[in-house]
Amino acid sequence: MKGFCFVMAGLILASCTDDDVVKINRNEPGIYAHYDIRAEEGSEMATCVVRLFGNQTMKNALTLEEPSKIELDGHAMKLDSSRYLGPYYELQNPVSEFEGQHALTFTSTDNKKHKEDFEFHSMSLLTDFSGPVSKAGDLVLLLEGLLPEDVVRVVVMDTAFKSNGINQLEAVKNGKLIIKKSSLQTLKSGPVVLEISRESESELRSGIQGTLSITYSLRRDLVLKD
Repeated sequence: MKGFCFVMAGLILASCTDDDVVKINRNEPGIYAHYDIRAEEGSEMATCVVRLFGNQTMKNALTLEEPSKIELDGHAMKLDSSRYLGPYYELQNPVSEFEGQHALTFTSTDNKKHKEDFEFHSMSLLTDFSGPVSKAGDLVLLLEGLLPEDVVRVVVMDTAFKSNGINQLEAVKNGKLIIKKSSLQTLKSGPVVLEISRESESELRSGIQGTLSITYSLRRDLVLKD
């Protein structure tokens, strides 16, 4: 998995031991779930990671005991573990086949199902960066695959040690994203990295507490000039 936007990048996976987890073995357990779906342009796979906790503090990750399970579109998610995340459930799907509607289903020990429906959509950047980009005016970017007034996160980083770069939420109106001249001029001229992420987070509606996060990102290398 590539791209600095991914929290998962660079994690060292380790096997899951009894010391790592608190197991769920009660009927109707108190659950706080974090469902996280991520993909990026150029990557073949969309990754779904589910972490389960006893409460909203998100400490002491939980694992499931049969018949409890987590499924994505009817496919059981496999348990894994890392030093950073602890135990989690993961399933990957080809991005090319993942557009549209999906469902995550948590089944409790008494076979009660909690189904969370969601939609996944990618996006594309149509603007050509074959030449340098001037800081003398606003930068207008053309995006495809967004709703008429979607909001995206824009990150632009230069090579200056003292620069904070750009990291802000911007509205996309009818496919146009505008980075203001005033923001561009805070950056050092030369090579920069542009990253645009469509992010959403919502509370679960399936009868258990938790959040659903969906992120799709794209990245470009470009050159700024005065």
